[in-house]
Amino acid sequence: MRLRMLIIYCALVVDGQSVAAQNLEDRVARLESQVAELWSVYPEQAFDRGYVPAELVGNEHMRWGYPGGDCQVLFNDYFITCHDKGKRIPEWVSYHLPSEYVTGDVERTDDFRPDPELHEGSRAELSDYQNSGYDRGHMAPAAAFKRSVDAMSQTFLLSNMAPQTPSLNRQMWRLLEEDVRELASKSADIWVFTGSLFLEEDGSPAEDTTFIGTNQVAVPTHFYKVILADLGVAGVAGVAGVAGDAADTPASPAPPAPRSPPASPSLFAVLMPNQHRQLEGAPEDYMVSVDLVEALSGLDFFSALTDTVEETLEEQTAAHWR
Repeated sequence: MRLRMLIIYCALVVDGQSVAAQNLEDRVARLESQVAELWSVYPEQAFDRGYVPAELVGNEHMRWGYPGGDCQVLFNDYFITCHDKGKRIPEWVSYHLPSEYVTGDVERTDDFRPDPELHEGSRAELSDYQNSGYDRGHMAPAAAFKRSVDAMSQTFLLSNMAPQTPSLNRQMWRLLEEDVRELASKSADIWVFTGSLFLEEDGSPAEDTTFIGTNQVAVPTHFYKVILADLGVAGVAGVAGVAGDAADTPASPAPPAPRSPPASPSLFAVLMPNQHRQLEGAPEDYMVSVDLVEALSGLDFFSALTDTVEETLEEQTAAHWR
């Protein structure tokens, strides 16, 4: 529905410049016809609320819907990656983080490596980051996956990383990741989407113009996190085929459970520029509405929530972490 509205809006803007003299009712009728034609060309985008690709049905990380994206989907037991082969970075990474997952004492493995699931030439290599002036910025952060050596190691795949300035990665982004882990420890469950954006100063989409390495790994202008937190006493961990799983046990696919909303849901969104000078303030100073991140990214987060819950929460900007 969001994509359809966006197509209509863009068509109205463009069409309004060329046929302004036409009767508005006739223009809207013609544009609706054009939209219907466009819609038929992209049937994969016309998914129902809560749509999840077949291979991800029952996956705990996609519990509240699949946001879309032009990417190759990579999945392991710990997070899902929507990998942009052209840019050689994730468009987004998603993971479920129940409060019990935050605990653990596994040391950093630091085994940075290219993802063997991706072909050479369509992935980042270690050499691309060397002497680039950019850090290998985790999208699914290593510190949130201390529950096992395997979980920790998976976060060091380069398909889980994008070029981040040291001033962002080692300062404000690090503080943001700490805040998210603290939120997880206080919540029954959280689901996190972390992604990259390419924006002009006015917020309009930008072409990727900065690259690193032989493989031309694109450098995003911004990064975001979108988080669904269940702040209720009783969480919903265990639905969608993961009930009773130990922390290190892969979630076995199963038909999704009926989609009742979390006991006490809250949505948070944070948007930060990938700049070389240090960001001022605290992570909560960069909170925005989920609606804004959706408008900038073209994605639809947590679409499996009921209309009332999703629309009410997504238009709000959280004032602070709760």
